[in-house]
Amino acid sequence: MIKVPEKYRFFKKEHPLSTTNKVGNNGTFVIPHYRITGYRFIVFVTETADWEHVVVQVVGKKKKNSRPTRYPTHEEMEWIKRLFWLGTDTVLQYFPAEGDVTYQSIREYMIHLWRPVKEELITKPEKSKKNE
Repeated sequence: MIKVPEKYRFFKKEHPLSTTNKVGNNGTFVIPHYRITGYRFIVFVTETADWEHVVVQVVGKKKKNSRPTRYPTHEEMEWIKRLFWLGTDTVLQYFPAEGDVTYQSIREYMIHLWRPVKEELITKPEKSKKNE
C-alpha cells in the first residue's frame, strides 16, 4: 500500500503542480536527497483504483540546476521505493514495447514505478516440471 510523505508535499498557491492532502495520495513531492547535498527528488504520485504510480526525477537546488541532467540511480530508486511503499510491497519498473506511445514521459530523465492494487504480482518464475 502506497504511503506518501506529507511533509514533502509541494504546495505553492496557484502553481499547476501544487496539491493538498485533499486529493489523497496524488500530488507532487519535493524531497531532499538523502546523501548528496544540493540535490532533491521531484516525485509525482498518482493513485487509481487499479494502480499506484510514482515518477521520479533528480534535480539540483540551484536555479541553474533545477532541470534533471541524469536518471535516478538504482540506489536512489530503492530509497524512493522504501519511502513510498512498505518493505513487503513489490513494485515494478516497466520497459514498454518499442513504439508504445502510451508510456512516454513528458520530460527527460524520469523513472516510473508501478504497483497494481487489485492483483498479486508474480515475483519469481515457478519451477517447471522439468527442473523438479
